[in-house]
Amino acid sequence: MRDYCELLPSQVIVEMVSEDEDDPKKHPGPTVAALMKLSFDEEHRHAMCQLGGLHAVAQLIQADHEAHGSDSSDQYCITLRRY
Repeated sequence: MRDYCELLPSQVIVEMVSEDEDDPKKHPGPTVAALMKLSFDEEHRHAMCQLGGLHAVAQLIQADHEAHGSDSSDQYCITLRRY
């Protein structure tokens, strides 16, 4: 997720030129969904907090918001923010 956050600004520039904007591999939505599901277990929550998972998710949402804005209609961005 942190790598995606670092690459996000350059991907936005490439997407402006590229026609293939709906590639789900560009978005870490499945990773965030898995973290959300695992967070219901107390042991997993503890491990996520110890390993910086909460900060990584916050960084991801902030980077996504900065790159795509608050009124993004991209389904992957909306799903990511919902998780």
